[in-house]
Amino acid sequence: MALERNWGIDSLKGGLMVLVIIGHIIPAALDESITRSVIYSFHMPLFVFISGFLFPLNRITTESVVALFNRYRFRIIIPWVIAVVVYALMNIQIYQSAQNPLIVIARHFVKPYYHLWFIPSLLFFMLLTRTLYTKVLNGAFRLWFVFGISFVFYVTAHWVNFSNLPPYMDVWDVFQNTIRLQYWIFFVLGCYLRSNPQWLSPIRGMRWIYLVYLILAIADFYLHHVSLKLMVFFVANLLLLFQVACDLNAYRGKGWGILNWMGNESMGIYLWHIVSIMYIKYWWGTEDIFMLYLLQISGVVLTLVVLRLIARNSLLHQYLMGVKKS
Repeated sequence: MALERNWGIDSLKGGLMVLVIIGHIIPAALDESITRSVIYSFHMPLFVFISGFLFPLNRITTESVVALFNRYRFRIIIPWVIAVVVYALMNIQIYQSAQNPLIVIARHFVKPYYHLWFIPSLLFFMLLTRTLYTKVLNGAFRLWFVFGISFVFYVTAHWVNFSNLPPYMDVWDVFQNTIRLQYWIFFVLGCYLRSNPQWLSPIRGMRWIYLVYLILAIADFYLHHVSLKLMVFFVANLLLLFQVACDLNAYRGKGWGILNWMGNESMGIYLWHIVSIMYIKYWWGTEDIFMLYLLQISGVVLTLVVLRLIARNSLLHQYLMGVKKS
């Protein structure tokens, strides 16, 4: 990919943020909502893939681990820490926890609230990938090794009932929910394609994957077959991400204004869009679904307006939304 800014990536990240918000607004469980199920089938693999694609692997492998954390200190670590504390306090206030607030906050760092797992997972993927590329020279072995790890964690996450296992397995359960290694393959694929741009030549007829993926995701929602789930998560997603990378590489447009902004501010929007959703769902309930959607959409719009205002203050922008002014 050329070194100049690719607005397609910003707009894609913004579009994904819209889908994330829609997925969080829908109150139904995954197996009860086809819209939510289809969104969840690809939006995190794609987010993780883009993160890997943008990861400066060549520079990171020559830097120390301390330098890696310093590089992402303001971009993701500090805003995430603040968000963990805020959501812990919100949970204490909403559910009137009688426990020691410090214990509740500490627990939220071990097992982050709802959507906040993504940041520790991302940092872990960065560390693992840095180690992988500095210790393992065989590129094919790297990909197969990561695929195997991701496969094991996917199977564990979907078909192991930890409630039936001994208490000491709770550590694995917490790790599984916080560091979701089933997504590591998508991060490494992003790194690989960024490092090997010669692969990013569109294959004639490959755009059929967009329609085929949608059909497979819908079929998976209705059929719930093990082999189909594995095919969608690994095979279909890997093909989809490859095609997305090819299309992004060929994109020369300017994106779309609001999506560009949401993509550029994706960290802050990802962290804070849940605030209004959380409170409205608690206060209003889910019985009147029309009013719930109306209130949720209004709350999200108001949240975006507030974040837009926060972005005007360099200090708040840096510590709450992860964008440091140069």
